[in-house]
Amino acid sequence: SSTRNIEITARQWWWEIQYLDSEPGRRFATANELHVAVGETVKLNLKSNDVIHSLWLPNIAGKRDILPGQENVLVIRVDRPGTWNGRCGEFCGLQHAHMALTLVAHPPDEFQAWLDAQLQPSRTPQTDEERRGMQVFLEGPCAMCHSIRGVGTGYSSYAPDLTHLKSRATIGAGAAPNSKGYLGGWMVDPHGLKPGVHMPVNLQNAADFQALLAYLESLK
Repeated sequence: SSTRNIEITARQWWWEIQYLDSEPGRRFATANELHVAVGETVKLNLKSNDVIHSLWLPNIAGKRDILPGQENVLVIRVDRPGTWNGRCGEFCGLQHAHMALTLVAHPPDEFQAWLDAQLQPSRTPQTDEERRGMQVFLEGPCAMCHSIRGVGTGYSSYAPDLTHLKSRATIGAGAAPNSKGYLGGWMVDPHGLKPGVHMPVNLQNAADFQALLAYLESLK
């Protein structure tokens, strides 16, 4: 069977995951969760643009250092469905401990369904509050670093792609569960959950905050 190519860029302190494809329209970015099909050979191209990191997937593969300016490769194959917790295995700064990578192996048909969903643009806002939240996102500081496919933002390497934010289990690369309460707290004071994170404090009036939270909660 063919090999799937996935590019993983280790950043302070999260994982950017690019699913590569010969068709540009079938490439997409996600963050901190690596989804694969059971039985498929997956070639991980590992990069760093800041400091030395190390990808460590216990029980699946050994550690592989990720060095700035040098691309390393790790080939994996998972033979049964399940979820494994990986992490950065090289001290890379203040929030090294909060740099989790979750590996999810699906049966092939389930993986294809996940892939097809991830390829879709972001969900269109359904309510007035969600529409207002999208405007808050686009007109405020969020869109300077984060991208959401389908609303006019370009690709950004500064922060995780949020197109399908709510399909992921955690926020802050494992710093907290991806629940409405934690997401709201993260938006207002990311340093409270992950001191030193490169995301600024994001203060808004209450109505804008609630609208933005409602919009982000809709990004399944």
